[in-house]
Amino acid sequence: MPIKVNSDLKNPPTDGVDTAENFSSLPKDANSTKSNKQESPTALDVDDRKQEGKFVDLPGAEMGKVIVRFPPEASGYLHIGHAKAALLNQYYQQAFNGKLIMRFDDTNPAKENVHFENVILEDLEMLQIKPDLFTYTSDYFELMLKYCEQLMKERKAYADDTDPELMKQEREQRVESKNRNNSIEKNFEMWNEMLAGTEKGQKCCIRAKIDMSSPNGCLRDPTIYRCKNEPHPRTGTKYKVYPTYDFACPIVDAIENVTHTLRTMEYHDRDDQFYWFIDALKLRKPYIWEYSRLNMTNTVLSKRKLTWFVENGLVDGWDDPRFPTVRGILRRGMTVEGLKQFIIAQGSSKAVVFMEWDKIWAFNKKVIDPIAPRYIALENDNRIIVKVNNAILQALEVPRHPKNNEVGTKTIWVGPEIYIDYADAESLKEGENATFINWGNLRIKKIHKESEKITSIDAELNLSDTDFKKTLKLTWLCKQDPSEYPTTYCVYFDHIISKAVLGKNEDFKAYIGHETRKETKMLADPELKKCQKGDIIQLQRRGFFKVDQAYAPASEISGSERPIVLYFIPDGHKKEIPTSGLSKKPSCSEKKQKSKKVTTESKDESPRLKKQTRLGLEAKKEENLADWYSQVITKGEMIEYYDVSGCYILRPWAFAIWKNIKKFFDAKITDMGVKECYFPMFVSKAALEKEKDHIADFAPEVAWVTKSGESDLAEPIAVRPTSETVMYPAYSKWIQSYRDLPIRLNQWNNVVRWEFKHPQPFIRTREFLWQEGHTAFATSKEAQEEVYEILELYKQIYTDLLAIPVVKGRKTEKEKFPGGDFTTTVEAFISASGRGIQGATSHFLGQNFSKMFDIIFENPETQEKEYVYQNSWGISTRTIGVMVMVHADNQGIVLPPRVAYTQVIIVPCGITATTSNTDRKTLIDSCKELEKQLQACNIRIDGDYRDNYSPGWKYNHWELKGVPIRIELGPKDLKAQQFVAVRRDNFEKLTISRSKASTDIPELLEKIHQNMLTKATKDLTDHLKTTKNWKEFTSFLDSKYIIMAPFCGDILCEEKIKTDSAREETDEAVQGPAMGAKSLCIPFEQPAEIQESDKCIHPECNNKPKFYTLFGRSY
Repeated sequence: MPIKVNSDLKNPPTDGVDTAENFSSLPKDANSTKSNKQESPTALDVDDRKQEGKFVDLPGAEMGKVIVRFPPEASGYLHIGHAKAALLNQYYQQAFNGKLIMRFDDTNPAKENVHFENVILEDLEMLQIKPDLFTYTSDYFELMLKYCEQLMKERKAYADDTDPELMKQEREQRVESKNRNNSIEKNFEMWNEMLAGTEKGQKCCIRAKIDMSSPNGCLRDPTIYRCKNEPHPRTGTKYKVYPTYDFACPIVDAIENVTHTLRTMEYHDRDDQFYWFIDALKLRKPYIWEYSRLNMTNTVLSKRKLTWFVENGLVDGWDDPRFPTVRGILRRGMTVEGLKQFIIAQGSSKAVVFMEWDKIWAFNKKVIDPIAPRYIALENDNRIIVKVNNAILQALEVPRHPKNNEVGTKTIWVGPEIYIDYADAESLKEGENATFINWGNLRIKKIHKESEKITSIDAELNLSDTDFKKTLKLTWLCKQDPSEYPTTYCVYFDHIISKAVLGKNEDFKAYIGHETRKETKMLADPELKKCQKGDIIQLQRRGFFKVDQAYAPASEISGSERPIVLYFIPDGHKKEIPTSGLSKKPSCSEKKQKSKKVTTESKDESPRLKKQTRLGLEAKKEENLADWYSQVITKGEMIEYYDVSGCYILRPWAFAIWKNIKKFFDAKITDMGVKECYFPMFVSKAALEKEKDHIADFAPEVAWVTKSGESDLAEPIAVRPTSETVMYPAYSKWIQSYRDLPIRLNQWNNVVRWEFKHPQPFIRTREFLWQEGHTAFATSKEAQEEVYEILELYKQIYTDLLAIPVVKGRKTEKEKFPGGDFTTTVEAFISASGRGIQGATSHFLGQNFSKMFDIIFENPETQEKEYVYQNSWGISTRTIGVMVMVHADNQGIVLPPRVAYTQVIIVPCGITATTSNTDRKTLIDSCKELEKQLQACNIRIDGDYRDNYSPGWKYNHWELKGVPIRIELGPKDLKAQQFVAVRRDNFEKLTISRSKASTDIPELLEKIHQNMLTKATKDLTDHLKTTKNWKEFTSFLDSKYIIMAPFCGDILCEEKIKTDSAREETDEAVQGPAMGAKSLCIPFEQPAEIQESDKCIHPECNNKPKFYTLFGRSY
């Protein structure tokens, strides 16, 4: 049978652990003073077990008493380096009948992410790792606070407010800090500021008092606690201080009774520091066992770099087979057993080397070769017919594996006509035998050629000749009805990094591999239909493959069969793709690709942006879009990650934007006569099946409810992916006469589409909010008029509310709404990624759905029954993501004034320790008076009167959240009857008289909106190109432009444009995504008329172009 990779790791608790209960069975109390000098093994007889590598030699290990831990930070997907660490720990857990602790190191609230906790647990499940305990470092935050205070009381730690840059210099120069000899009282005074998270406390840290003169930099008074005034995913805002990893690690290892701390050699210099904490706190000592870090050639493991590949579309997601993530390598065909054997074979070597991928795949081959069933596949477009004299069509039963009968048998067909690969045909010689695998010898009688090219071959049976020693061995398939052969694609991959080892200062973007994925359509063995997703097989004389997508016959919903997709599994040979019957192996360009620098085409003449502060964003928009976006929406308090992948919590700051969009749109459609309603979120299976053609487009994304408690439902119920199937049966009941028309309903609701692509908050989520309007009319003219009227409202949402320019147009036949006559759309553009994004759609459904659901009315003039004309239209919370992507900068969100929850924030300033209570009250009262004055002008305004934060901290906070105007009001402004207004869009400062506040602030808000729209419009215009030349087209695409080009409108041509623009190579280095160009829309405003001499943009298309179409990469 094909290889299956299964595991059954149970879900761990996500709310921490009861340490008293879970650790009751572990050896020795944590506060024992056991010596670091471990004795040699006593209870372990190493000869009783198979010694693999040198890992059995674990100092101090005793059977049944070994406790190890795997402590990842929940900030990303596990990669092969993490896999080595996890599997090594599991190895010792199993070798010594010990325990494995899975611990999330969540000491840094900025990096800890619940989503990635679930991702890591799923990755461990894939690796078949079963921890005995699940813990979090944060389970011990309270205990570590006590230990920190203990060290301060014993003068082994001190508080330090030295500037970080100066502290770094002092440590390098071995100079003691001015605070090193503080009194205990002074240290606790600063410590209390840190605990409260004050401005002063945020400038402090706690340092261990070790040895500033040590040649080991790790012992020069390292930081053990820092003040981070931000919420933690598990503890919320309970703590304002967090321990460093170096302080927490030895404590938690001791508390959890870890006997052996496995760490890579890069931590070697920190070992003395680790044991200093253990000794200072009188804790038991784990043994530190070091091993070499796993480095692979042609690979980057940095989360930031891998995210860049995902964000720019060069890979399909975090499980792309070209990625070094656990998901990626397993998807490509690596087995957990093969991975284990590779890691174990490295032994306890501490040498830092770069391993070639060939080595790991060679180990994998040893695992899969003995059990992978054999099948046949030929290149579909590169095969030759062989006519076999005297052969009859019959079935034979043959082994699936030539050396392993347990794999079973399969059925093959022989007959008078068979196919072979063209490359094999070129090796045949007339008059000689050739061995057709699993059949026998055939004698080649005649090789027919035209213009030196083989066209067919005549052969005769020679099965009685069983001499196979010197014959050419061929794979083949019997000619059968075409429907018997499953549509099959073999996919081959190459390295995404073209250089084996990158230098320390080399930019990885200069060595991006191109054409790293190649698909070949195959004529495949009908037996492949029996394979399941995840099976590992061998295509004889081609290599091993993993079934990434299994065959499925034509369903009632889709109407077409699902093809088989096979991923090639390298086997350790340098030439990974077999040559028989195959074109050349796809490879990365060996030329060094120069990195394309991020530049701006023109200088912004507006006031300069401020330098980034520590309270702001750590990632930059132009350098790491994915990390930047995640930080903007989380630190800007728009999104909270949730423990169901692809689902997110919309915080009030984000929901207010949606509320303002709803308020605007609701008012407009109410004036048009549209009424609100609500339909159930559950859809019956029968209703979905009635709408096959429409549902086929997103059938894989439909989520189903199958259980009620522990009982199976009589019939699965779908969670609403859209509401046509729910609403239209009711329309059929409600509409009987022309008097019932038009019916115009809209509902604001949530929908679920279980996306398989990498989720991204607002942009691509599994649950999202939207409005969906569904209307019915007596005439086509009325319906179509509404389509364009609604589209104009969607445009206004973007331009008039969000300050984002859009392109209005019609979708191509390929991209239109399934089941509709035509789809109109507004398309936005995100220059940071070079991608277009669909903003909203308005569909003219014609009579397609009314015929499907029998929605008819009696025409008053003809007295005959007629089908109604229908529309559907919708816009979703994706708008918020587009707004952030377009306007936000490296300081945070930039909110358009018309949708901002708070349009103006007042920050009182100039209050000092010498300010009298009377003056303080006068200033605050004046601020509140100004607040009321502007509220009367219908301005959404708030005042920040918190006394535990400085004005500077508040400035950063509200800039991060994107409030359009910040008003600064101090004692001097009070005397001068004025205030300072600071614009968020360009940081311009304006002094405004109090008497003009009611007029100047509303005018300033309008100016901000217009400035944002003008800036975004320029950005769109600068990135919009028009061309009739294919080479220019692909060059513009790779430079992150969207392109207007003449197009014939043909679906097959559009598919070819997308395919060929992704494969196109140029001599220049391109930094754009690798995906091909997709049609965004056919703009209503055409750049020019199509001329008689114009040709379709694809060079191989002979069709006459019909219109200019907007192409680009898209979300």
